[in-house]
Amino acid sequence: MVEIFKEGKKVHTLRRGGDLFGEMGIVDGSPRSATIRAAEDTLVLGVDGSMLDNKAGESHTAFCYTIYRFFSEVLAERLRVTTAENIELKRRIQELGGG
Repeated sequence: MVEIFKEGKKVHTLRRGGDLFGEMGIVDGSPRSATIRAAEDTLVLGVDGSMLDNKAGESHTAFCYTIYRFFSEVLAERLRVTTAENIELKRRIQELGGG
């Protein structure tokens, strides 16, 4: 289990084996936008983005495709969840007469 912090506040907890973090930095090269802390003993597999760039040759196309496809699926699911949360928050604000 790892906890995700932004500006010193916990914003999320990853609890399942196979959960992913840091993928946005690999996809677009952006700096890290959060801090991750292990909340208990945790085994982490690190992926170096430059390794993926170096493996972009023809013989490694399937490997790179698989990694980026996985990242895309994770990002798409997170976007769906965030959009649903945003819609719900807007609905609540309207109910409270705020907009």
